[in-house]
Amino acid sequence: MTHHLFVYGSLMPALTSAFGRAERTRLANESTVIGPAHVAGRLYDLGDYPGLVCDEHAPTQVHGELLRLVSAKQTFAWLDAFEDIVPGRAPTENIYVRALRLVTSGGQYFDAGVYELQRVPVLVSEIRSGRWHMPSL
Repeated sequence: MTHHLFVYGSLMPALTSAFGRAERTRLANESTVIGPAHVAGRLYDLGDYPGLVCDEHAPTQVHGELLRLVSAKQTFAWLDAFEDIVPGRAPTENIYVRALRLVTSGGQYFDAGVYELQRVPVLVSEIRSGRWHMPSL
């Protein structure tokens, strides 16, 4: 199990919105920020949060932050619940899957946990910049 997590949406440490604040605070207490990071793939606007599809052949990158988790097993357990990954449910019924992906930060490569979309919903737009900005709530 990796001790690294790549965040690119509502869990990013710098966000100040009320949405996800409790989870960001908990994550901050259970991790150390390594720094800005990116992964090859495409980012989609799902409304209140984004979705990532990793693709090592994509011409685009998704930008976020790389974190080092103090207790990966404990943190990933509650993050899975937050991301609506339900044990016992058919994996294809979950919106996200937690996958191990190669993430770049500060010119170094890390294997990191990434919450990735299982499939892109119809009628969502791609965020071509690869950078998500939380909508005003």
